[in-house]
Amino acid sequence: MASRLPNKLTAARSVPDALCAYQEWLGEWMNMRGEDSYRIVSDSQRIINAGVRCFADAEPVGTS
Repeated sequence: MASRLPNKLTAARSVPDALCAYQEWLGEWMNMRGEDSYRIVSDSQRIINAGVRCFADAEPVGTS
């Protein structure tokens, strides 16, 4: 993705064309960051839930 922007900018024939290419690239980049953020939150939630289940099933220390 990062290599496409310079190619599009050098192919632009005018300032509006360059701005449009940059705007499209930025939109794609923002969407990808949003998807990454969603995955991080989702994965973190699963890790926390697994940890809570592990500790909920454990016996308290010092009891028999």
